[in-house]
Amino acid sequence: MILFQGFRISPRRQHTALLWGVAGAVVLRALFIAAGITLFRRFAWITWIFGLILLYAAWRLLRAARQTRNSRVDS
Repeated sequence: MILFQGFRISPRRQHTALLWGVAGAVVLRALFIAAGITLFRRFAWITWIFGLILLYAAWRLLRAARQTRNSRVDS
């Protein structure tokens, strides 16, 4: 609702705007999935890079969770 008000979309057209937004998100997601599959098939080594990115993200999440847990114990 706030987004619609910010762009001054009339209540009559909000359904259409939401429909186009969701459809666009689905189409873009499908395109990115197809591009990712193509990259994985064409360049097998890219799997290692994405694996390293996932490991780094997991490490950051675990580190943040540990810091949050330690700060709760201290207070």
